[in-house]
Amino acid sequence: MLAGVCQGLANAYMWDVVWVRVITVLLTVFGGGLGLVAYIVFWIVMPEEPLALPPGAPYSPNPYQTGQGGQGSAANPPAGGA
Repeated sequence: MLAGVCQGLANAYMWDVVWVRVITVLLTVFGGGLGLVAYIVFWIVMPEEPLALPPGAPYSPNPYQTGQGGQGSAANPPAGGA
């Protein structure tokens, strides 16, 4: 569960993540470290999953920047705190 490799493989092939983790551990312990080597290789080679955002407002890393206008800004936060 270090880099999410087992979860990524399980998601990509619609497998149960528990079985992927069990196979990885078994290959690491009984396979002469093959599971650890494969994990590191997949960690480097596999692309990162895109960030899944709900539909609606566009993503803004600044909570005061809403793009709606008049809702506040970093210099002028909305009334009521937060």
